Amino acid sequence: MDTEKISSLKKNLNLLAMVELICGLFLIVFNSDSLNMVIKMFGIIAISYGIITFLTWLFKKDKSGAAATIILLAACVTAGLCLIFLTEQINDVFAFVTGIVLIVYGIIKFPNVFKLKKGGLQKWAVGLIPIGLILALGAVIIILKFSNSTLANSLVAILLGIGFIIGCIGDVMTMAGASTIEYDLKHGEEIDADQEMIKENKE
Repeated sequence: MDTEKISSLKKNLNLLAMVELICGLFLIVFNSDSLNMVIKMFGIIAISYGIITFLTWLFKKDKSGAAATIILLAACVTAGLCLIFLTEQINDVFAFVTGIVLIVYGIIKFPNVFKLKKGGLQKWAVGLIPIGLILALGAVIIILKFSNSTLANSLVAILLGIGFIIGCIGDVMTMAGASTIEYDLKHGEEIDADQEMIKENKE
């Protein structure tokens, strides 16, 4: 993994972490309001995620993965608009859908962790802990929906907010790991340059 890719990864994660933290806190603080507002908020989150991911890709020098990025943007915007304008129709199944979304949300964070592994970070496996917690939250919401629908509907905003905050923590951990790799790469380049200079002086 070169320094340019690491820098791009850190910028992407920095934006996502801020969105996750703000949305997570909002969902937890305002959970007592109607479920309709939570659904609309989730729609805004989906659209924001798609747009941020697209803009991050747009300003990268490496334009690989264009099809996947555009599909993700279209899916996020479509899902977000449906959540905002079809709130009443979605209300009954929102808790179940949220559980599935949290599970998918956890799964799509796997590649970043494996990028750290590929970059040579020894403690890369620590990044799997937040992902595991997000997947567990998604499973809890789905189980609650089938066992106690009323309780699931009342807790869905809080659990979703917690999931986003855990995602934010996971992204911060990934950024820290990326910074470590970036430092090691630069430090290694400096050592190589010093050794080359010493070799030239001897000659």
